[in-house]
Amino acid sequence: QKVKGFGGSVTDAAALNILSLPETAQNHLLRSYFSDEGLEYNLVRLPMIPLLHRALAMSKRPLSLYASPWTSPTWMKTSESYVGKGTLKGQAGDKYHKTWANYFIR
Repeated sequence: QKVKGFGGSVTDAAALNILSLPETAQNHLLRSYFSDEGLEYNLVRLPMIPLLHRALAMSKRPLSLYASPWTSPTWMKTSESYVGKGTLKGQAGDKYHKTWANYFIR
């Protein structure tokens, strides 16, 4: 098995905390993970957030990305809740699945 890279996950909570720091501290933190001055992470799992552009600019090596929301909106889920078990309503090709797919395309 080949190792694609090393990295971590940037959650919504982590992004909010990073963005609450002064810009110099944000840059220092991101540099410590993505630049050649730091760990040089090249793999990131993240919800779709603007910090990605800054991390990409700091990294000299390409980053592999897993852009993913933690869950679909509640109105699209069988449980109608963000917590607990639930799946996407409907069946492949219906309005729920098409809307969810369009979210990723955008």
